Amino acid sequence: MKRRILSALLAASVVAVPLLLVQEVVDAANECWLGGHLYNRNRSIGKSAIITAECPPSWHSHPFGNWGVDSRFGSTTDGFQFAGWKIDDSKRQWNSCTTHDDYNPPHSDYYNMPRNDPRWWQETRVGSKRVNSAWFDTGPSGQTCRTRWDNRVFSFDDMEVILYELDWDGDDKVATVKYGDMRARLSCSNDWDCEGNTGWKWEKSVSPSNTKISAEHYILASTDEK
Repeated sequence: MKRRILSALLAASVVAVPLLLVQEVVDAANECWLGGHLYNRNRSIGKSAIITAECPPSWHSHPFGNWGVDSRFGSTTDGFQFAGWKIDDSKRQWNSCTTHDDYNPPHSDYYNMPRNDPRWWQETRVGSKRVNSAWFDTGPSGQTCRTRWDNRVFSFDDMEVILYELDWDGDDKVATVKYGDMRARLSCSNDWDCEGNTGWKWEKSVSPSNTKISAEHYILASTDEK
């Protein structure tokens, strides 16, 4: 009886070996992530715009304020996401109270124009985020980013950005700027480096429309960290 049990155990161990070897033949492939990188330029606010985010009797430093951007590429940051023209507190701010008599255009100290000021049209980076899950995490070796993305289109549907005037005790929403669908066709320079862009796009709509905010946005899609 003991010999039969021992023989059965040896037979089972022999069978298990090739099963383990088969699993080891399937290699873990490299991951191929696609990142989206959002930029803007030519930011402006129309002459008769209605902006009330930083008006008296607020005890903040009215009328100027730094504006942040909330989008699918990240949340607002107190940096240069929607850079204005008034340099204050190491930021490039906007007149965020255009309706008050003391700050209303055409007073030159508060006028949110003209566009020929380079601080307005200068390209700035808004945010970056991975926009797809890894195409392959495991599987047969030999797959590359080129296999997946070369000459393919990635769509950023219903693209929009939401602008906020930033304060330490709570941000004030200024407007939602919509761009519709934006698409990037990728090309690959080698097996792992692929990129494409949507080209610069003007807004399709702004809500509320009386804020008269305008800007071009651009999305770079790439498989590497830009």
